[in-house]
Amino acid sequence: MSNGKTGASYAESKPQEDRLLETVASSGGVRLQPTRDAIQVFLREAAKLDAMALCHAIERKLQSPMWQACLFFFFFYRQILIVSLLVFCWKACVLLTFL
Repeated sequence: MSNGKTGASYAESKPQEDRLLETVASSGGVRLQPTRDAIQVFLREAAKLDAMALCHAIERKLQSPMWQACLFFFFFYRQILIVSLLVFCWKACVLLTFL
């Protein structure tokens, strides 16, 4: 790296939000679509982080010059929204059942 940091020290200096995103996709490319369990883990861990910092990290991924990474994060973000919506609807249905 041009700034003199080794790969390991650079990874340690990344914000938590970036490190969390890299659990679902590598920084230089893409991985296969994450499983539903991986998305659930991501959502649990993301809830512990600063929402705006996480949004900025996702935005950086979406603006990646590598089209594969950008496309992956577009679909990953879509999947997160779908899973979150399904969980919300399920909880609403459960609450309405008890009314």
